[in-house]
Amino acid sequence: LPPGDIRNCLVALSNAPPVVEKLLQYRYDDDRLGGHSFGNLFITTLHRITGDFSQAVRTAGQVLSIAGEVLPSTTDRVALVANHKDGSVTTGQSEIQNNPSPVETVELRPTPSEVHPDIVHAIKDAGAIVLGPGSLYTSVIPNLLVPGMTRAIRDSYGLKIYICNILTQTGETVGMTAQDHVRAIERHAGGRIFDVVIVNSARSDIPEYRAGQSFVEYDAYELKVMGYRVVEADLIGKFLLHDEEKVARKVIELVNQKVTEETAI
Repeated sequence: LPPGDIRNCLVALSNAPPVVEKLLQYRYDDDRLGGHSFGNLFITTLHRITGDFSQAVRTAGQVLSIAGEVLPSTTDRVALVANHKDGSVTTGQSEIQNNPSPVETVELRPTPSEVHPDIVHAIKDAGAIVLGPGSLYTSVIPNLLVPGMTRAIRDSYGLKIYICNILTQTGETVGMTAQDHVRAIERHAGGRIFDVVIVNSARSDIPEYRAGQSFVEYDAYELKVMGYRVVEADLIGKFLLHDEEKVARKVIELVNQKVTEETAI
């Protein structure tokens, strides 16, 4: 199983010294190790030692003293397959992003097992369920394709939030608005699954190394007509990525508002 996203989640939640984060994100540049990061090799080795990917992730979390828990959406061996608008079909993240034709739909092949009960319980008990930011077709939507995942989200009383990307992504979302992002998620999830859409309202110059990308534009009124509460905020951090603290403050603010409203009722 690809450990990259799992590695990033573990790093984000780790209470280990900063040098550990640098260690896990370090990527070898020699041919023998094929450009892999140390963190990927660490998780892969734990997988071989424990014989179970979920247990490997739990063990990695213990070693890194993470605040919280990382649960893979599936541990089945599946491939991400994209159907493009020109009729072509690609498999795997890099192939999908390298195809010049826009993505129409994505799917998991073969269909994985029903979502694990641990994930269902975690979603049920969550005060907030946050989707994004991240690659729309190769990071965000694939998690929703695991059987039972969208049902678990809909059944939860937690506040469901979608954080839209700041910039379009070459190979996936060029020319797409926030409404297009939301419609793509609805199309794959079989309808609405979240309550709030957070969009970046700030603008700045786009550096040359992000050539071909543009800010994700949005129409707050249209999103409201689609049934969502829209939160507009300056979310820009370094390199035009999301600022973690700005995002965290906004999510906490929304959750506190929900708690206050429920208490008043």
